Amino acid sequence: MSLRVAIVGCGAISRKHIEGLNRNADAYRIVGTYDVDPARAEAAAEAAAAGPAGEGCRAYANPAALEACRPEVVTIASPSSLHAEQAVYWMERGAHLVLEKPVALSTADIERIAEAQARTGRRIAVGYVLRYAPQIRLVEEALCAGRFGRVLHVGLSIYWNRGDEYYRSAPWRGGWATDGGSLMNQATHGIDLLQWILGGRPEWVSGTVARFLRPIEADDFACATVGFRGAGIGTIQATVATYPSNLGTRLTIIGESG
Repeated sequence: MSLRVAIVGCGAISRKHIEGLNRNADAYRIVGTYDVDPARAEAAAEAAAAGPAGEGCRAYANPAALEACRPEVVTIASPSSLHAEQAVYWMERGAHLVLEKPVALSTADIERIAEAQARTGRRIAVGYVLRYAPQIRLVEEALCAGRFGRVLHVGLSIYWNRGDEYYRSAPWRGGWATDGGSLMNQATHGIDLLQWILGGRPEWVSGTVARFLRPIEADDFACATVGFRGAGIGTIQATVATYPSNLGTRLTIIGESG
């Protein structure tokens, strides 16, 4: 029996969700889409309906109307600042969630989501997909086998390019309250891996952010050092101002024995 899935937020990343659902059409059925821009919702519904999981999918004008398609799972692919409000709304209406990264932009919003999840018993999968990349699975196997010994340091370097057109293409991009800057938006996948490897219990943080080139409010460069309770130290360097294109991402693990 297929789970009924609705997609909330129909920007660029929603297409990845549609592709994934269509590759798993035996388990999922895309029943509806919603976006504040009706044209985007319609385009996403058409893209879904063209695949094996989306036959009969249609766009809805507002969240209340979307409830009519009785989604069992809601994919939230909206701007980060909307995640908490939308996550709570759909969990209270009985849906499990696939929530795009980052979970939210503030501790208070994350706590709102956690409280609603505990109260409703719904499940949340967050889109930190790099945990499932083949090379990261190999790292996980090595960590579990103790091949590194005690992990002393994890270094994360992200040298990407996000040009002016990227930020002009959507008004929420690059704002402190809506996007969070290069750390919260672009570096969040790598930070997730870093904290996961080091045990997820940060004890102290120091760092700085700067805006060098991009026409935005938030940072286009950041660096930080993080000490983890009972574990090692993580260092983070992240920028979206690498010229003229992405230079790459590196995650370095230094252990006492490897």
